[in-house]
Amino acid sequence: MGRYYYLKGNGWGCGVWFVLFLLFITAPIWLYLLTIPLRFLVFLGEIGEAIFGEGNGAIILIIAGLLFVGVLLLIAKFLEKIESRNKDEE
Repeated sequence: MGRYYYLKGNGWGCGVWFVLFLLFITAPIWLYLLTIPLRFLVFLGEIGEAIFGEGNGAIILIIAGLLFVGVLLLIAKFLEKIESRNKDEE
């Protein structure tokens, strides 16, 4: 093992350092982009507090999360049906 073992070709190499450097440089951009869904979640939390009372805004977030997972499952089932139809036609 040499002094600069992490720069050798095996393993992750110096690619990790390059990716970390890019994340650090572009942090203002993606941190701003992450505030967009955060504002939506805060909006849902405020609706939940208006419906369920003070301090109970997380209930609407849980409901929204379950609805999102349900939609994803419906899309997956739909795509499976299309795929099975395409295999039957071949």
